[in-house]
Amino acid sequence: MLGQRPRSLRFGKPLTKRSSNRASGVMLKAEFAALSKLLNEELDPLMLRFKTTEPEFYAEFVAARDIVGNPGGRPAKNGANGNDTPSPTPPQ
Repeated sequence: MLGQRPRSLRFGKPLTKRSSNRASGVMLKAEFAALSKLLNEELDPLMLRFKTTEPEFYAEFVAARDIVGNPGGRPAKNGANGNDTPSPTPPQ
């Protein structure tokens, strides 16, 4: 068994990487929650003053704050329903 590495070297790095990725995901989730709170509780109320004085600006702000359900920020590769074939039509 001259060529085998010790078990700690074989499994240590992937486990560390998974732990690091998990911690990063938790931290990212917390940062997004803090940002959402800031926008909802501080910026949105400040923008209300523009609702009557600058309605076009306010409408653009509200539209920009609207979250569009596009996973990954990219259009789907295989069409709207996730594959190249059209959706089945219901029987008549």
